[in-house]
Amino acid sequence: KELRELTQERQFEKDQAFIEKERAFIAKHLAGQRTKEAQGRRARLERRMADGEFVMEKPAARKATKLKFDRATVRGGTALRVDELAKQYDEKRLFAGLRFQVQGGERFGITGPNGTGKSTLLKILTEEVEADAGTYEFGPKLSVGYYAQEAVDLDPSTNLVDQVREARGEFSEHEARSYLGRFRFSGEDVFKSVGLLSGGEQSRLRLAKLILSEPSMLVLDEPTNHLDIASCEALESALGAFPGTIIVVSHDRYFLDRMVDRLLVMRSEGCQVFAGNYSGYVKQLEHEGSGPAAGVKPLPYGRGSDDTSHLPRGKKGKRRRGSGGTGARAETSQFDRFTVEELEGYIEAREGMVEELHARFADTELYRDPEALAALRGELDRLQGELDGAERAWSERAEG
Repeated sequence: KELRELTQERQFEKDQAFIEKERAFIAKHLAGQRTKEAQGRRARLERRMADGEFVMEKPAARKATKLKFDRATVRGGTALRVDELAKQYDEKRLFAGLRFQVQGGERFGITGPNGTGKSTLLKILTEEVEADAGTYEFGPKLSVGYYAQEAVDLDPSTNLVDQVREARGEFSEHEARSYLGRFRFSGEDVFKSVGLLSGGEQSRLRLAKLILSEPSMLVLDEPTNHLDIASCEALESALGAFPGTIIVVSHDRYFLDRMVDRLLVMRSEGCQVFAGNYSGYVKQLEHEGSGPAAGVKPLPYGRGSDDTSHLPRGKKGKRRRGSGGTGARAETSQFDRFTVEELEGYIEAREGMVEELHARFADTELYRDPEALAALRGELDRLQGELDGAERAWSERAEG
């Protein structure tokens, strides 16, 4: 979208310069010796404008998403204590004997394959589901803000302004509209029916309402789902500045690398808490071919083929499609013979191959064979380099 808007803006400037130049020529020569030429150029210009050959409107500048938790407070001590928690549905056991503690101000991540009870655990903690056994206890005077995967807290018959004023009754319509502008809702969009919103728009609206509640603890279930890259970065920035406690379920490896201090990995064979973020968890698996981590498989990367785990935590880590790490950049000249459509097909195929290689890292037996691990990484680097070169070639064609 950013590339498309940039291309459109450049074309707008080029077309306007051409139109002004043509009009200047026509005005100068319409009544002189070159009248016929001026009349012909005027007719051609008017025809081309009528046929829509020129970009006549400058694309609106993209508004940044600004998220901020204004008055949340951090409380020390133990924020959450879970002891011997268990849950199963019919014959399917999700987890049993689950034990962990979360300290005030900590960022605690939860990840693992689908079907291992991650969302169910959050629903137990927010009293939507009852545990089969075990106990849990929150710290005193904690206010919890819960972001569920399902948008069940939104009334589809209301509009966005109504939703914001429902969360903050003292807001005027003007204040509600101004607040929604921080989440890239502007103009008449603020009066759009909630039932007509896209998944990403619903996510932004729910985050807007959550922030208004000013909780001291956030319990988030896949908060980056449906968000575009700009909204994900804004969310990460806001959560980084949030002074309270965060418990978050996510498959998004980049998000987990940026946000969490400890990680609970939930799998059908058992659950285990690891110190550090997702990259730290994978490194621990690599160094412990045997021992406690050996029975726990690393997750495939959760956001396509963009492996940005090498980026540092904090504001310096930016999401970029096909960044290619720090290795040598692939040449784009090899793609000169490709059409734009062929490049798109090539990129799609390489993305699928990269995704398959990432999935192969889930096999714990791989970490016991250094040669096989090195070969797989080499193949991944080669494919990623080809993908990066193709994407740069595509960008150059699109911009040109």
